[in-house]
Amino acid sequence: LLGMRGLRSTPSLTGIWMQCRTADGQDIDWDKYSEGLAKYVELARQGSVKDIVFLMSGHPNDRDLDKWFEQQHPDEGERRAARRETLARWYEGWARAAAANGVHAWEPTNEPNLGMPPERYIEDLLKPIYPAIKAGDPKANFLGGSICGLENHAWVRRLYELGGHAFFDGVSLHPYTGLGFDEAYRAELDLYGQVLRDFDDREADLWMTES
Repeated sequence: LLGMRGLRSTPSLTGIWMQCRTADGQDIDWDKYSEGLAKYVELARQGSVKDIVFLMSGHPNDRDLDKWFEQQHPDEGERRAARRETLARWYEGWARAAAANGVHAWEPTNEPNLGMPPERYIEDLLKPIYPAIKAGDPKANFLGGSICGLENHAWVRRLYELGGHAFFDGVSLHPYTGLGFDEAYRAELDLYGQVLRDFDDREADLWMTES
């Protein structure tokens, strides 16, 4: 990890639940999770890493969690409500445990612009997850976007037009491009900054979390 300024990790809530759930499966033992996270963070900090970003990834066993909710709540309406409440509580606990170990940066998913319209990204991810993370860690830096491609600033602009910036603190991007590090590259990159300026978002920073 020498020479690295930041580290992007890909934990999943399903994975945490499977490894650290309580005996009845109703909750997550956050003390147990925190013990393992502390070891991970300590190892990362031995090098030059200053920032750790949690990319909230999917898990091969996501269906196991779905089945558990189905067993606990056969009625579909009740199941949706229970899932919404449970996940919000778990997100809050996750953020609290992460903050206690010095992890404050989050991304709700990876490169949504490759298959998800901004409207769905806001409704399905930003709105339910952002408040829960901030409740667990008011200092959390919740990053919207995770955009693939340097030229896809229009997708971010649409997020702002829809009011999505109320549910993130900064914008992350993955500036894959064939332009090279020349004037054209810098001009494209500045268009992301222009989106922030157009909407007077002075608090948001741009993060390159993959390249």
